[in-house]
Amino acid sequence: MIPVASKIRTIAGTMRRAKQIVQKEHLQENGYKGLSLNAAERKDLFKVIEPLTTCAKSKNKYFDEIPIKEIAEALSKKGVEVIQEDGNEWSGILTGADSRTTFQLAKKDEDGVFKELKNVLAMTWYKMGSGKYEIVAYIG
Repeated sequence: MIPVASKIRTIAGTMRRAKQIVQKEHLQENGYKGLSLNAAERKDLFKVIEPLTTCAKSKNKYFDEIPIKEIAEALSKKGVEVIQEDGNEWSGILTGADSRTTFQLAKKDEDGVFKELKNVLAMTWYKMGSGKYEIVAYIG
């Protein structure tokens, strides 16, 4: 008999793989070639969002709220947009004392249409006892 935890991991892995296959098929159907940021571009973008995170260079800065709007605006100034699953510009709120998420990124083509990137904005946050948030974000 297979332990329950093993069954759950197997099911979760299968679901993750199915999602990847569906996404790949969707991208292929829509002519997506797989635009990706190179290491230098990712480094440049990280320099832009680094001051909006809790890190050594920001002198352990903590935030009253999760700065997703500011991070999205900083990326936009560099030509990279945070988008939703439907391909439109991201809008929403982030809640919870601690969590993590990834946001899809895109660049606009000459017609102003978002072209999804393989890269994502990965973000975690933790609300401390003081009520301030610790933020970690990077381009993956």
